[in-house]
Order: sequence, then structure tokens, then C-alpha cells
Amino acid sequence: MERKKLILFFCVVALLLPNIATAQGFRIFAKKKIVVADVIDRNDSKFDIGFKTTLRQNIIDACTSSEDYEVFEINMNDIRQQLKLDGKSPTPNNVCKKIGEVSDAKYIIFTELNASTTDFTNPNCKIYISSQLYRIETASMVQTLMEMAIPTLPSVESAISRLVAGLLGSQVNTQYNNSDSQHFNPNIIGLTPRLSNILTTTERRVIEKLIENMVYVEGGMFRMGATSEQGTETQYDESPIQRVNLSSYYICKYEVTQALWQAVMGETLQEHVYKMSFKHKKFNTQITLLGLGDNYPIYYVNYNEALEFCKRLSELTGLTFRLPTEAEWEYAARGGNLSKGYKYSGSNNIYDVAWYSANAGLSTRIFGLHSVGTKAPNELGLYDMSGNACEWCSDLYVSYNNRSGSNSLGPTYGSYRVLRGGSWCDNAQSCRVSYRGKNTPSDDFCFNGFRIVCEP
Repeated sequence: MERKKLILFFCVVALLLPNIATAQGFRIFAKKKIVVADVIDRNDSKFDIGFKTTLRQNIIDACTSSEDYEVFEINMNDIRQQLKLDGKSPTPNNVCKKIGEVSDAKYIIFTELNASTTDFTNPNCKIYISSQLYRIETASMVQTLMEMAIPTLPSVESAISRLVAGLLGSQVNTQYNNSDSQHFNPNIIGLTPRLSNILTTTERRVIEKLIENMVYVEGGMFRMGATSEQGTETQYDESPIQRVNLSSYYICKYEVTQALWQAVMGETLQEHVYKMSFKHKKFNTQITLLGLGDNYPIYYVNYNEALEFCKRLSELTGLTFRLPTEAEWEYAARGGNLSKGYKYSGSNNIYDVAWYSANAGLSTRIFGLHSVGTKAPNELGLYDMSGNACEWCSDLYVSYNNRSGSNSLGPTYGSYRVLRGGSWCDNAQSCRVSYRGKNTPSDDFCFNGFRIVCEP
């Protein structure tokens, strides 16, 4: 009898074991190994070793709490020394290759720190934490995210939790926290859309969020062009200075994102680029993606496609969306009637407000576009008006001598349309609020995006 019970017990175990192995129990055997690199103090911001060590431990703790990953401990000093002996610098690619030689870890997290000021007792001090997830086997970056914190341990720990959750696959909000902003003071009156019944639940949610993100810009007069704070970097086409009168309007606090583009145009960035390759007959050429995710700006967009987006969005909402005029764009970038006269949109320190060639260009570890809202906003609460993606304006590119003083509208003929704000691959000079760029309406380069306005 006891023998029969024992046989029955083993039969039950044999039946249950596959289910256990393929359910939650299997996670024990399937966890991916991840390495956490030492935290780097970027631009010599004077973070002490204890703070960086604590920060790295917070990252390790956050990774350990994941059901899918386990931290693989490795001495990063040994890795760096081995690279020096091999005559190589400790770049992410070289670090990945060296770790791949000595371990079976699958991923590594690199983290960098920067601060708006080295005086951590300053109530306006902001700490920027940027993390990148690399796949060790291919030495390729999987994702990069950035969070902002104030110099207190709870704030930093919260930022780290959001970063790691985002890198390892959880849905998190990586946008700049408005409650921490010293500049945010929008005058929002409100828009009342009439959303189309053809929208899916997801599309409706994305467009409703867009409406919430429209910021009211009170009209007024401003001086447009090569004003004194722009210094000696101004170009010939920024003069003569114009005195421009503007009516009030709404403008989106973010550049048009890939999620919004998909909700309105019905295509992902990858599908858009695939169609573009046929248009340009680049069937055998891989078009590089330089930032992918719902919260990243849409890019590879030409002027005519931006117009079509505005047309479709207007039809879906019953509101009048369009591209900003060049004057509307510059007025908003300067902070409207809250302007403090900054060189860039929101600051005289470009690193605080912009992704540009020095921190996102091809020579950097995290080149390409970044999630919207991960730098500080300007006086109106608008993000990325300096850097990240260049932004189409509705105007033809013409000399300021040929413009009127009312909304600065120019002639109705010409070969180029205006692009403003500079981009991830432009230098600081091109990210100034008065700098003027131009492309033909059919140009759809990897830095071309846009922002939209709505008429009251």
C-alpha cells in the first residue's frame, strides 16, 4: 500500500513539474545576468565617491528586485586595467567586449551624473542621471533614459527606480517633473475637442494627453532676431531685428512624439522609414534609427508630411492644428511675455535645456534623439525648443527685410521652408532661439521633426 502511495506521489510530481518549470518557477532558472558599471561623474561635477557608490548600490538593488534579472558582480577596476594593458580606452564597446570574455553576463548598465550647479545646498540645484542599457554580446545600446532629481537621497532613489524600471522593460514616465521646475508657469485656458468616433481607445488616450499638453501663449509684441543676448554668434539672416505683434495661441509643450504620430497617421516610425526608403529608392540601404520609443520625437519627417499630420489631427479633434509661424515659434522659445532674455530656450547654459552635438552627437556615447521633456523647460514650460529635433515652421525662408511686422509673415513664394531650434547633431550656435535653419519641403532628414500649435 505504501509503495502504491509513493508511486502515485511521484506520478503527480512528474505531471506538475512541467507546469512549474514553464510558469513562475521557471524564472528562477531563466534570469538574465546584468552588470552594473561604476557611476561616472560627467563634466567634473564634483560628486564624491561615497555618493557615487551609494548610487551604484541603488541601481544594483533595483535590478535585484526585478523578476527577470540578476546582478553579476564584477570588479570594474580590473576591467579598466585590462583594457589599458591592451592599449584600449574604457569605452562602452570595449568594456562590453572585455566583460564578454570573462563572464556570461548578457547586459550592462552604464550611468552618468551631471548637475546644474556644484553647490548642492542651492535650492535650485538639479541632478541629471543618465543610464544606458547595453547588450554585451553585440556591444550595442538597447536603450537610454534620463531622469532628474534634486540633491536629496529620496529624490535620487526615486529617480533611480524609474530609470531601472524603464531600462528593464517596465512602463515608466521619464519626462521632466514639472513640480521641480523653477520656470514652469503656463497660462492654460483650455481647449474643448470633439474627438472622432473612429479613434481606438489607445489613440483617444494619446490625443487627450496632447490636448492637456497644449500651453496657452498670451500674445504681445517682441523683438525677433539678433538681439543683444545672442552675442557674436548671430548670422546675417537674423538681422535686421523685427518688432513683431502676435495674437494669442496654444503651443504643445513637447515635440510631436512617435506615439502621437502613430495615433494620427496610423504608422510607426519603422513603417514610416520603410515607406521613405521606397520613396528615395534606397531598397538596399539601411536607414539608421536614432531614437525609438513612444516618448521620443518623430523624425525623418518632411514639411509636407507635417502639414498632412496637422490636417488629420484637426479632422480627428474638431480643433484647428497647424505648424507655428516662425515668429510664433521664436516668441514661444524666448518664453513669451515671461521671457528672461536667455540665449537658448530656458537658459544661458545650453546643457541644462538641450540635447545637442556635445551631449548627444555622433562622438558621444548616447548619440541621437532623446525622450521629450528630459531637459529643463523654458519660462512657459516648453521643452526641447533648443536641440533634440529641428522643428518645421510654416513660413517660407526669406530675408527679414521682406517681412511684415504682424506675425512676421513673408512672401508666398520661395524654395525653402524654415526649421528652428537646432537638433541633437547641431552645435550650440544652431540651438539659439534666434538661429534660422532651412530645408526644401521634401527634405526628411534624421533631425527633422516638428511641434504643433492650435488656434484658440
